[in-house]
Order: sequence, then structure tokens, then C-alpha cells
Amino acid sequence: MHFNTHTFRSAMLGSAGAVAVCLAMPLGAQSNQSTVTQTGDDNETTITQIGSDNSSDVTQSGTVGLIFLDQDGTNNSSVINQSSIATDPSIFAGIDVIQTGSDNVSVVDQFGTYDDVSMPSTVNGNRLPPSSPSLVVNQDGTGNSSFITQGGIDSTTLVLQSGDGNDSTILQGGENSGPAVFQFGNGNTALAVTEIDNFALNVGFIRQFGDNNSATFQRDGSTGDLTGSAADQGIFIIPLDIQQFGAFNTVNATQSGHDDLAFITQIGAGNVSTSVQAAGGDSNTLTVLQEGLNGQSNIFQAGTDNNALLTQVGEDNFSGIAQDGLANLATVTQGGIGDISNVTQTGSNNTATVNQSVTP
Repeated sequence: MHFNTHTFRSAMLGSAGAVAVCLAMPLGAQSNQSTVTQTGDDNETTITQIGSDNSSDVTQSGTVGLIFLDQDGTNNSSVINQSSIATDPSIFAGIDVIQTGSDNVSVVDQFGTYDDVSMPSTVNGNRLPPSSPSLVVNQDGTGNSSFITQGGIDSTTLVLQSGDGNDSTILQGGENSGPAVFQFGNGNTALAVTEIDNFALNVGFIRQFGDNNSATFQRDGSTGDLTGSAADQGIFIIPLDIQQFGAFNTVNATQSGHDDLAFITQIGAGNVSTSVQAAGGDSNTLTVLQEGLNGQSNIFQAGTDNNALLTQVGEDNFSGIAQDGLANLATVTQGGIGDISNVTQTGSNNTATVNQSVTP
């Protein structure tokens, strides 16, 4: 990703040397602490802390590492370690952390080359373009926690948490990796793990709007022709997209195949979705919509070009889908109370349709 000078604050002033600007204790504020350690060339750090008992610890090593930290409130804490070596002077590393409120904690490790950062103009419900950030943490509320470790080239992460007691952990490795997490509410938990090379940008989203929702995804599969051809057409494909609206919903999603897609939406309370797209699979797709109370879905996919479509509306419904073969299609719709469905497909070109609904 190429650095856009308009993306960052004008305060950078085009400096060529190592610059650290720390405004840790303005008039009327007490006990803010900031430590900046820079080694190497062309590092830049801007830290502004307003309030009291905020602490920041920034370490930069390498060439062209840009860090901005703005903490406004009480007892916010941030620890950032960045190491980046840019071989192209037009490509920059970048981290932007803003914490407003109290008792927010962010711990960020970023290493690699060609990292870039830019705050998006819109977030809510919108997919971010490929030029989106390589590390932005924005926490607004009380007691939010974010722990992020990135490695590789062009790693991209966005975490925005508003509310109280939200927790996100992102571990990434490889090239062009990057989930984004939005949490607006209280007590939400998100864990994202991406572990191999050759991801497209925007490989994963977790959106949680509500309280006490939990989402975990692990993506160690690959994305090749799918994202490449889509990018040529200007289409931004998210291979793993999770949306939760409500309370106490849980998603556990694992992708280990090639060019797999998973779209999971849960609306209501107490819904649980578990999906596994297995290693060795290719171009499998699953779509889950659970709207209601205490719905449960389990989906397993292996093989090639299998498609699972699940819609559950109602209460205490259960659906299990297992596909292993070629071009199988399973469509399950349940809309009552206590409906149970199990679909198993092996072989090729099989079609299964289940409709258990209150309304015909």
C-alpha cells in the first residue's frame, strides 16, 4: 500500500529525521506518563494525552515508522512496539491509536514492511476499501481492551470499540493479512487469527452491535483466484464476514481451505453458529442467518464448490449440515419452535431442501 500524505495529520510536517512530539501533561492534567524510544532512521511519534493517569510506552525501530497516539480521559494505557524497514521511500508504516474514556487498554506489536494506515471515512456496515488501515485502534468508552500482534507485509487491522468492557484480540501472520473488528455495545468479545500468506485485503470482518456477543474466527486457508479476479473488477470480497445484532450470540468460524466464503449473521439472543471449512477444500460457500432465540447451527464443508444456505427464525431451532463432495447444495429454512434438521451430503451435484416453517 502506498502512503497518501493527506491521510495523516498535517502535523507531520514532512520531517525526515526521527521526531517525537509528546504533549503528556497539559495545564490542569495530572500524572500522565509517556515514554518514547526510537532507534533507526525516519521514525515519527506524536503523543497527546489529556486527562489524568494515562500512560503510553512507544518503541520504534527501523525506517519510516509513523505512530500517533491520542488518549483523552482517565487511566488509559497503551503499549506499542513497532519495527518496520521500508525499501521504497513512498511506502510507510503506521499506527494510529485513539482512546477516549477511562480504563481502556491497548497493546500493539507491529513488525514487517510496507505497513500503512488511514482512518476510513465510514465504518458502520460498510466494507472498507483496499487502501484501508494497517493498524488503527479507536476505543471510546470504559474498560475496553485490545491486544494486537501483526507480522508480515501490508498487514491491515482496524478495531473500533465503543461502549464498555469490550475485548478484542487479533493475531496475524503472512502477507496482506487483515481482519477488522467493530464492536458497539458492552461486553462483546472478538478473537481473530489469520496465519498464512497471500490474503487479500479485507479478508475478514467481525461486526457486533449489542451486548455480550462473542465471535471467534481462525483463517489459515488461502485466497487466490477469487480475490484476484474480484479485485480486477473493483469488487471487494470478504471471505469471512460475521455480523451479530443482539445479545449473547456466539460465532465460531474456521476456514482452512482455498477460496472459501462464509457469511454469518445472527440477530436476537442466545444464538450459536459453528462452522468449519476444512483444509483441502476449494471454493465452498456457507451463508447463515439466525434470527430469534437460542438457535444453533453446525456446518462442516469439505470438497469443492459446495454451498450451504441456512435460515432459522424462531426459537430453539437446530440445524446440522455436512458436505463432502462436489457441487452439492443444501438449503435449510426453519421458522418454528424446536425444529431439528440434519443434512449430510457426499458425492456430486446433490440437492437437499428442508423447509420447516410456521408460515408455508
